[in-house]
Amino acid sequence: MPGTSAIVVGYLVAAIDEAGQTKVRAITNMQELESLFIDEAYIIADEELEIQQRLFETTVRKQFETAVAVPKVEEINVDAGRSQQALNYLIIRAQVRFKNDMSDQGTTFGQLIAELEQIFRDREQIRTRLSIDKARQLHHLLFDTEIPQTGDIGWIDAPQVLLMSSLESAHRLANSMKRKKSEFYPEAFLARIDQEIDKLLH
Repeated sequence: MPGTSAIVVGYLVAAIDEAGQTKVRAITNMQELESLFIDEAYIIADEELEIQQRLFETTVRKQFETAVAVPKVEEINVDAGRSQQALNYLIIRAQVRFKNDMSDQGTTFGQLIAELEQIFRDREQIRTRLSIDKARQLHHLLFDTEIPQTGDIGWIDAPQVLLMSSLESAHRLANSMKRKKSEFYPEAFLARIDQEIDKLLH
């Protein structure tokens, strides 16, 4: 096929239709011949051959381009999922760190995350501090989020739906750590989430 390294084989046959008229059609599967009545006396003219060849190439090219596009779409979806998870982690990390700095010593992660959940539910959005170096590595985000592209530290106005999504990610990560709630402190969570962010962005 022109423009590609693909080789596609097709055949032209003259077949008699139900009205008794001979028409030229392209065949790509030999099983299609079983339902056709071939006009063996018909000679396909060069002009008809050229027209059918162009039609055949157009049809095959569309199928080829669709097949090539599928892996790219899948790659974008995977990248979007990783970036969204990373954004969730970056947001909840910033919120947990800020809240932990303001909390009494000995506050458990469970107590802190419960307070954050209440705050998230009461706010339409919260301005959250992010590392621009890490934020620049995010692509194809599910949420329409504007992230500053200058400086080392920036801020994003995270809407409530994004805040709650980040909270759910925090719960899943915390549960995977399998710690006793009474002995699970924010510092341990922050150390783990830093590791997870690095995995997603590198």
